[in-house]
Amino acid sequence: MKYKQFLISGAFALASGSVLADCAPDAPGACTEMLLQSTVTWDGAPIRYLRTKTPELTVRMIQFSPGTYNNLHIHEAPVYIYVMAGAFEVVLADGRRETWVAGQAFNEVMNTVHKGGNPSSSEWTKLVIMSPSIVGCPFMTPWPLADGPQCKEDFGWHDGRKWGHDMYGGWNWGWGPHWRP
Repeated sequence: MKYKQFLISGAFALASGSVLADCAPDAPGACTEMLLQSTVTWDGAPIRYLRTKTPELTVRMIQFSPGTYNNLHIHEAPVYIYVMAGAFEVVLADGRRETWVAGQAFNEVMNTVHKGGNPSSSEWTKLVIMSPSIVGCPFMTPWPLADGPQCKEDFGWHDGRKWGHDMYGGWNWGWGPHWRP
C-alpha cells in the first residue's frame, strides 16, 4: 500500500515539476504562464470593450470534428480563444487566414465577417473561449445581419465608482463613507 502511494506521489511530483518548470513562480505551489497579452486582435484591430450596466461573462468549450467549419458570422463582443487540442483556423471574408495550434491563445476579430474551424483531416480541435459581453448579446451573429447589430451598448451609462483605498488600506472598487480617493 505504501509503495503504491509512493509511486502515485512520485508520478504527481514529476508531473508537477514539469508543469512548474514552464512558468514563473508566484507562491509556493503556484505559478503563472502568460498565454496572451495584446492590445489588438489577431488582424491588428484595437481591442474594444463594451460599455454596459448589464455585463455578462461567458466561458465555453467548443469542439470541431476534422474538417468542420462554422458559417460566416461576426462577434459583436470581444472573444478570447485558447486552443486546447488540435488546430484552429480563422478565415476572413477577404480571404486572409490564420491558424493556431494547441497551447496557443489569440484575440478573435470583432465586427469582422469570418468563419472558423478545424483544418485537420484527422484530429479533433478543442477550444476554450471567453467572452466579456452584455446580457442578451449573442456569442456570434450570423452574416449577413438580418436585423442589424444585436448588442446594444449603454453609451450614456457611467459607473461612478473609482479605484481607491478602503478603511483597511486595501485597494477596492466602490464607493461609500469609508472611501478615500
